[in-house]
Amino acid sequence: MIRMRNKYKRMLLLVCGLTVPLAAQTPLAQAFAGLRSSDPATVKKANDGIAELVVQELPTIEKDSATICDALNDKDAYIRQQATGILQTIVLIAPQHNSVVQACFPGLIATAKDQVDRVRNNALFALAMNPASPPAQAHDVFVIALASANFRTAEIGAAGLIRETNNTQKNHELVEKALEEASDAKHRLNILYAISGSKVPSDTLFQASQRYLDDSDPGVQHAAIDAVVATGADKSKVISVMQNLEDSSSASVQQKKHAEAVLNSLKTPK
Repeated sequence: MIRMRNKYKRMLLLVCGLTVPLAAQTPLAQAFAGLRSSDPATVKKANDGIAELVVQELPTIEKDSATICDALNDKDAYIRQQATGILQTIVLIAPQHNSVVQACFPGLIATAKDQVDRVRNNALFALAMNPASPPAQAHDVFVIALASANFRTAEIGAAGLIRETNNTQKNHELVEKALEEASDAKHRLNILYAISGSKVPSDTLFQASQRYLDDSDPGVQHAAIDAVVATGADKSKVISVMQNLEDSSSASVQQKKHAEAVLNSLKTPK
């Protein structure tokens, strides 16, 4: 009887041209709605509270999958930035909620070519560093990103290619080529960051990284040591490279100290 009454009540509302109440929006959906408001005060309120709200809603973020995925396609770059930032946060600190990121893969792939640097790089990061491995359909955007003049974009593109599980050797060769053709120290540094941060053993990248151990830029030297350690599949070979560096008469004091620290770490039983 109650069900029938509710049914007729709903029909009566429709016939009379009245709005049928919708299910209550989640707090995060309300915040995104506020960001889209034409009222500046409403936008400011939503903007001021969204970071804290994301932290609050993170344990049950799955219920907001549709809201976040939809925001990736918003015409407002700031809203796209918020959505990609949430997905990047999940990848970084809440991988147990990765199903939300996976649900948004199509939107992320499109947003990974965004003209706005922050939006593009957030999206690329969520794809490249995804705990379930980068999706195969993101390959082309990683290749495009690798060639970007934006160093951060190139770095994340390199990481995505390194972490892909398909075409591994070809991908590593693409990253090696990008490292060789880097226009300056800053570009080389970011590619080396991608190599070391990805932590994927690779003989190709192990050999490539060694070429920059004696680079003229101290930052590149330091990053090259980390990249050698990260890519060396054979521990004895890594130790050999570090010992040679520690004994080198041309290596700087900083290089020798870094090599010594690596050697101590590798020789310490775990």
